[in-house]
Amino acid sequence: MELRELARSSVPCVGVDVELYGPATSYVMSDNVDGGQRATAHLVQLGHRRIATICGRLDTRPGLDRLRGYRDGLDEGELAYRDEYVRGGDFYVDSGRAAAHELLALDEPPTAIFAAADLMAAGVLQAAAERGLRVPDDLSIVGFDDKRASQESRMCARMRCSRR
Repeated sequence: MELRELARSSVPCVGVDVELYGPATSYVMSDNVDGGQRATAHLVQLGHRRIATICGRLDTRPGLDRLRGYRDGLDEGELAYRDEYVRGGDFYVDSGRAAAHELLALDEPPTAIFAAADLMAAGVLQAAAERGLRVPDDLSIVGFDDKRASQESRMCARMRCSRR
């Protein structure tokens, strides 16, 4: 059953970061703007001035709100918004990896990336490793979600870093 069909049915369901409208639905949303702002502010506080983002799908509220939070964090850190530091993603690993490769190939690559989803952050970790970059020495990465997969990625990244 597709999500829209489920929402229209009488089956009770709750969306998390997905707006559901129907006879037996409800939803809860993360404070995506605040989370994006805090993630970006953290990178600013670490001293980064070239901060990129891989935003989620912009046809979703979380994607739009996390991008807005990124922009707010840049503004608060008195950093300019740079179009070349913004890449789209779909909240999954492969899009994070591909977008990170694009960002890291720029003439003036970012020193930090805010990924709007932890799975995309895992893709950024993969791209960094493929380019021989060390995290956090060469590139800082912040994700959004606190997914279990990201915890495993962080553990793998620490193991790789400790072997160098």
